[in-house]
Amino acid sequence: MELDLTGRHLSISEELRALAGAQVERLDRLLNDSAVSARVVLDLEGGRHCVDVKVHAREDHLLHGAAEAESWDAALHAAFDKVLHQAQTVKGKWESRHRRGERAGTAPGKPPETATS
Repeated sequence: MELDLTGRHLSISEELRALAGAQVERLDRLLNDSAVSARVVLDLEGGRHCVDVKVHAREDHLLHGAAEAESWDAALHAAFDKVLHQAQTVKGKWESRHRRGERAGTAPGKPPETATS
């Protein structure tokens, strides 16, 4: 997954880059190869640490999470928790659609009918 990390009113240190990278890895594990890119904007507004996360996934799904907290770690974790929750919902829909289409012409829970002689 491609990660675009932007800092407003601050310069991004290696520690911040590592924190954001760890959160993106959590999301990448959940979505496998379905996530295309992630854009993380870090903003420092009057002592508040604001994080805005946008993730583009397959089939034009856009997952968004925003949070602000007293520390970068807490803000990143809160924003990515929102995105992870959305990702779990989307992944569940993808999986249910895949299961539903496996056996065309049969009702769920019933075995396929076979011709008997």
